[in-house]
Amino acid sequence: MNWLARLIGLSGDTKTAQGTIRDVKGEVSPQLMSIPEVSGLGQQGDTLTVYLKTDSDRTRHQVERVVKNVAPSAQVAFRISGGFRAHAA
Repeated sequence: MNWLARLIGLSGDTKTAQGTIRDVKGEVSPQLMSIPEVSGLGQQGDTLTVYLKTDSDRTRHQVERVVKNVAPSAQVAFRISGGFRAHAA
């Protein structure tokens, strides 16, 4: 059974939920990270967390469209984080 089928609950196997959201994250990452207001992606349980530089409905809708095209039942949470920068070692 593929990861999308597991994600939408066709398998009933909850142990695969973390792995499947990880798969979704990997698949949508290039598209989401190309959105200027997206500063990062994460995973909390069965939820894809999208970190935003600033909050806007336009960006939220854009992110949700990308994710729903890949995994219609995936849960998305937003966190306003500002931008992330590398720290000098």
